[in-house]
Amino acid sequence: MLSMGKRLRASSREGGASKFTGKDEDEDEDKQPQLTVSRSSCELLLESDVQRHIDVSWDQEAQPTQRPVEIEVECEDSPGMLASMSRAISHASVNIASVVLKKLPAGYGVARFEVMVATQKDLDRVFTKLQGTKGVLHVARSGANARKSKRRRLRSSIVPPNLMSDE
Repeated sequence: MLSMGKRLRASSREGGASKFTGKDEDEDEDKQPQLTVSRSSCELLLESDVQRHIDVSWDQEAQPTQRPVEIEVECEDSPGMLASMSRAISHASVNIASVVLKKLPAGYGVARFEVMVATQKDLDRVFTKLQGTKGVLHVARSGANARKSKRRRLRSSIVPPNLMSDE
């Protein structure tokens, strides 16, 4: 189902299906209509105005396009660590668009990679390969689409293994 913020022009095709033209009846050519595609079982969709819904389907032959995803890797600061992480990402059949490294105290570091993925499976492969790399401590998404995890919020209270705490 497609939920629309505005009524959009649709034309009928054979079999009673509608083709979305992408243009609002009184919309400027420059502006893009805002659309939301939801699962048919979505609670918000079930509560919304049925007259604002149209059936949609995905092009089964379409190839997913690659998009950049930022990931953050906490690791040991050791010689060859960048090479090991890059190799792991390469073995996941994913390209690296950029990387920024930061050295932390007590022999640790953070690497922020921007990787190009087409599907969630691609990203899952990257995580699996990185997590299996010697010296990698933690892997998470970062950037605008990152989800705040409990581990990230608590990270500042974790004492690295080579430091001692009075507690």
